[in-house]
Amino acid sequence: MHTRLDRYKFAQPVILACTAALLAGCGGPSALTKLLTTHEKVAYGATCRQANQQQTDALMNGDYIPARLFVHTWPKGTAPTDLFVSEARVAAALAGGEIKRVSVTARGGLGKTSLAESLRGQLCGTVPVFFLNLMELSAKGDQANEAAIGELLAKHAGVAADPALLAEFAAELLHAPFVLFADSIEETDMVARPLVSKALQAFGARYMQATVVLLARPPVLDEDYGFVAETKLEIPPLECKVTDEFLAKQLKNEDEREEVRALLKRYGMYEQTRFGVQCVLPYLSTYRDVKTMVEFFRKAKQGDVLTSYSAVFEALIAQRLKKEFDNLRWTAGDALDMGDRLLRAAMATAGQANLRFDLAVCDKAIDPRWGVSSVDAGVAGSAAERKRHVCEKTFQSAMFQRAEGSGTYVYADRSTQELFLARWLNGEIARSGGQECSTMDKSPDLLANLGVLRFFVGQPFGQRCLGYTIAHKCAKAPEGVVEFTAAIEQGIATGKARAQIVQEARAAASGLQPKACIDQVLGDLDRTISD
Repeated sequence: MHTRLDRYKFAQPVILACTAALLAGCGGPSALTKLLTTHEKVAYGATCRQANQQQTDALMNGDYIPARLFVHTWPKGTAPTDLFVSEARVAAALAGGEIKRVSVTARGGLGKTSLAESLRGQLCGTVPVFFLNLMELSAKGDQANEAAIGELLAKHAGVAADPALLAEFAAELLHAPFVLFADSIEETDMVARPLVSKALQAFGARYMQATVVLLARPPVLDEDYGFVAETKLEIPPLECKVTDEFLAKQLKNEDEREEVRALLKRYGMYEQTRFGVQCVLPYLSTYRDVKTMVEFFRKAKQGDVLTSYSAVFEALIAQRLKKEFDNLRWTAGDALDMGDRLLRAAMATAGQANLRFDLAVCDKAIDPRWGVSSVDAGVAGSAAERKRHVCEKTFQSAMFQRAEGSGTYVYADRSTQELFLARWLNGEIARSGGQECSTMDKSPDLLANLGVLRFFVGQPFGQRCLGYTIAHKCAKAPEGVVEFTAAIEQGIATGKARAQIVQEARAAASGLQPKACIDQVLGDLDRTISD
């Protein structure tokens, strides 16, 4: 395991390699670098020193773990031989001008901004580094062009107010190497985005020495948002060991850490899979996921129950979706409602057997009849453009992944699919008037899936209909009583809440058949109730 000092030592060759690469090619710092770092009227130098110190401190304190990026494309002459490339290698390539048009994509919560800040801290004293939030450019409307980007860079560099400095800056910018990180293109609306993308391309064409790095969510509607990149990198889900390290940082008390880890395992969140060759935990695959679950379990411990299986995953998925939809000001409930809408529209279109989603299904899902609220309110553009914006955000979320070889999307993991199927069944009962537990008999295949069953019994009507559900399972699959009892036990809430749930289920199941099987299941659940 790397110590904090090891990480600091690891970072130093990055800075040295970058410096060597640049100086070897240019014979020393450029006039632009000197202007920005030494002129007493320019704040860039102080900002750069602060960024460098923050990056060093973050490594020393263990607050930042250098990234490994998945390589989709890289210029042939210097392409890495591995599927992954280190942050150090990327930093050296940026400093030396080896890569010029770069896209870095990642789902929310994986640290795009942290990576860019780390690279700025390493490079800014050697090669000028600028940040541009493309929402600033988008706000200029019809004037969102290549010249506007130059004006924004001058403003951020602190030279815009001095005509002489501005003229010198503009002249040097044409001939000196520099790095521009352009962020948040996915936040721009459908009306403004074509102009923003065109401006970014034009800027790169004019400033031939510039390296332009687009930081973005995975594209849905257009290839790289219309930005032509020769180097395409992706920040992958967190490796298992990185998740564990970050969890340890969030929970410094070892006893609390082990308690939360045990709960994560109980609720299936320590399930491992692979991204390429690396181990990942799909439900704890981002820094945001880990923070969400730590906060959730801390709050749950304050009551006498931990909660149902369904509630745990809803907390995770709602937070994932809510963050994607920040600019729409959605609540967690609104975000989950969008997931419900999509499934209802897909089920009506293709049925349960072919759960694939595309823009057409998403467009249908936004129709008011599929949900409880107007999901595209507050988005700029025509009705079609508003829908495309919402659908892009939806498919960019960690809830979905692109299906191979097609323009369709599937659920990112099994549990997400099972949760929304359980919510769909809960909704069907609610739409029947809420009194007809027998509605579930129309979907026997769903409850035959123990994963769906586990989530369903934690839903409002799944809990209310628990007695009927037990009778249904006993009648349909008596040979699987041990397995489906275990799924129900795992799915319902714990503590005193469980005692009440089982008591109500016993009353509801009174008179239902097969009695012996029902009594066996309820008796087994009784034995899981804690004081």
